[in-house]
Amino acid sequence: GDLYNGSDIIVYCKSGGRSSSAASYIVSRGFNGTVYNMLGGITDWKNNGYPTKNGNTEPSSPMKPDGDSYYTINEPCIFTTQTTDPDDDPIRYGWDINSDGYVDKWTPFTTSSSQGSLEHTFTYLGTFNISVLAQDNVGSVSSLSEKLTVEVNTPPSTPTINGEEEGKINTNYEYTIVSTDADGDEISYFIEWGDGTTEGWTRTLPSAEPLTVSHEWEEKNTYELRVQAKDEHGATSDWSTLELQMPKTKMYSWLTQFFEQHPILEQLFSSIL
Repeated sequence: GDLYNGSDIIVYCKSGGRSSSAASYIVSRGFNGTVYNMLGGITDWKNNGYPTKNGNTEPSSPMKPDGDSYYTINEPCIFTTQTTDPDDDPIRYGWDINSDGYVDKWTPFTTSSSQGSLEHTFTYLGTFNISVLAQDNVGSVSSLSEKLTVEVNTPPSTPTINGEEEGKINTNYEYTIVSTDADGDEISYFIEWGDGTTEGWTRTLPSAEPLTVSHEWEEKNTYELRVQAKDEHGATSDWSTLELQMPKTKMYSWLTQFFEQHPILEQLFSSIL
């Protein structure tokens, strides 16, 4: 009862000279554990409820890895796959990330048909063809899965913001925003005006082409204008910020009408304020 405790061991039931031959063969194949000759024979083994098995079938080839087509350099990404073992053996997944036919990372053993996942961070740019195989706990290995092609992408640069940093409320101000993408991808921008309103993602523009937007604030306050860039594959930049002071109020409506008729006086009056 102490012989089998659920560990990976090999037991050979005694049967004369064949026992020694089988033990020698097992050792010659690289097994570095203990080969047991069980005096009671296979009947006693079965009577004690221990498992038996004749031969082994390798796991089925795993499904094509599931993941995105584009990832950002130096950011974690996750791939998943699944397969089964005909003998219901525990399996583990071996991932070939650089398409050289060799396993780069193994996942821990899990039950047959369980999903396998890999978290990986790409540290350099390029195109990667990722495939995966399965191995059961007896050592049999499946064929490699179909490949998933992945592009590792550079995010756009942090945008620059140019425009007025001080002004009056209820007055429209223009701001110019620009970012560049090392891969030449087109760029869109997400703009937060600091007063609870946003522009959402703008239309896409070629890399390094400026975008001009405008906004007016309704209350005197200090605001933080925030802008983020995103390329056409979804990689996002760091946020860029610009602090804005809106301390001045616009003239009363009757003064506004007056200054519209006398623009020179408005310029003089504004310079005093």
